[in-house]
Amino acid sequence: MMMAYITGMYASPSFYIKRLSVIAKSIELVLPDTLKPAQDYDNVWTYKGRMLRVRTNDFGDVVHIGYKLFDHQLASHYTPREALDFIERYALEQDLDIDKEAQERKKLADNVKCTQGSLSMLAKVTPDTPVTIDKIEHRKFRVKWSLGAHVLEFYFPVDYQSIIGANTIELEEVFERNIKRVLPIIDDNLLVDWENVKVVHSGNLLIANEGTYLNDSIRSDIFLKENSVKRTLILDSKMPVYSVKNILLTGVFPDEIPLRLTIDCYGYRKKQVDDISLQQFIGLCQLEKCEMYVGIKTYNPEEITAVVFALNREMAYNHVLSVRFPLGLLQGESISVTGTVYTYIPLQNVTEKFFTQDLNN
Repeated sequence: MMMAYITGMYASPSFYIKRLSVIAKSIELVLPDTLKPAQDYDNVWTYKGRMLRVRTNDFGDVVHIGYKLFDHQLASHYTPREALDFIERYALEQDLDIDKEAQERKKLADNVKCTQGSLSMLAKVTPDTPVTIDKIEHRKFRVKWSLGAHVLEFYFPVDYQSIIGANTIELEEVFERNIKRVLPIIDDNLLVDWENVKVVHSGNLLIANEGTYLNDSIRSDIFLKENSVKRTLILDSKMPVYSVKNILLTGVFPDEIPLRLTIDCYGYRKKQVDDISLQQFIGLCQLEKCEMYVGIKTYNPEEITAVVFALNREMAYNHVLSVRFPLGLLQGESISVTGTVYTYIPLQNVTEKFFTQDLNN
């Protein structure tokens, strides 16, 4: 149940995180302003005689710089792609001109554990080197190369900060920057072919995308109605709970819904983000390939309060948005939704307390 989206682009290349800017400067890599969004550049630039890979995201940001260690087939189809990026970036950083003490500090920060061979063997790895990559118990990745009679094997945790190369504060900045650049499509005719979606019948309702997260009250269920012509998403002031759940899961509504958003930041700071919509939040979560779940906390004639969990299983993090949804929106009133978001929370830190406690205070 993925919402369609468009992204705003920028002409000149920008680095997704500061670490990539440092790497580019260290290797004297000058990138042109003609880089296209969502592209792999794996046969253009070299460093110390080895081919580099430079990758851009849908916004046109440079999201990866590293040695080209994987062939095009693997790089194009492996998920999560961020894991391959980490490995290639890590290999390049081993060759940067920094002292050994700094290298050891970086290895500890990245939590890389070599179990066979030595990391110096990365210098011999090419895209043609036989490799296996496994995800173990959703907690760590294992990469293993066969280099003739020798094997290089190391592990690294499924930790988004380490893999992406940014700390909590920078990721909060990334979230704020990106949410302002998502331009969502709100017409459900452009989103999903409801006629071909698998559903279960519950009385007069059709339920699609059934699922739960953390407890039975936090669900991914989408509610449809059906007539002799077609199925449609329920958006009806007479069915407020179903309608609000649908909106929070898909973003579908006749108009963009203004969102007065507070980002709960590291160090007990609060950051207000203005001039964005609820659909931009949902669009960003789905751009990041998150699964969407909603739990309804309270319901009265004026408003519904709910918590949205955007779950990225592959990278083991959640965005959690606690919202107050005024029901006048369903009757055509021009009102804002208010909410507080916690971004890029490691899964081991996400519990039912995010649902049961008041996160807006």
